[in-house]
Amino acid sequence: MNTKLTNLFLTLLLGTMLLLAVGCDSDDDIVGPDTSELFAIWSHTAVTINGADENVADFFDCSPGTVDLHSTFNENSTFDVVELDASNDTLYTESGTLTINGTHLIVTATSANGISITPRVNFDGTWVISGNILTLTAVDGDTVIITLTEVI
Repeated sequence: MNTKLTNLFLTLLLGTMLLLAVGCDSDDDIVGPDTSELFAIWSHTAVTINGADENVADFFDCSPGTVDLHSTFNENSTFDVVELDASNDTLYTESGTLTINGTHLIVTATSANGISITPRVNFDGTWVISGNILTLTAVDGDTVIITLTEVI
């Protein structure tokens, strides 16, 4: 009788282990967002603070005459910002580094108009892409939402 119980126990144990092994499929792994979508040229199209619309040029303290503001996020964890006038001439540039951890993004400026600056964080928050729209959200007392459209 002892042998029958031992065999039954071992059969049940083996069956349970088999079910657990089958249930541990790699599809169950948590996968973060596809960061490759982030690497593009983006035009700054809107800013809200606590739900109220803000002027994009005023919010980013753009140079006089700026009509378009583009940010390029690069695969090598860098970014470039360009302020353009009506003739598509560059009025101002800024560059720096990107730190991406899942949906968390930190944008740190290290250069302005080609001159090194003391690194400063321009953005620290979350990002999400829907179609060709990138939404950046930062909450630090106020909720700031920056909307960018991919430049095609």
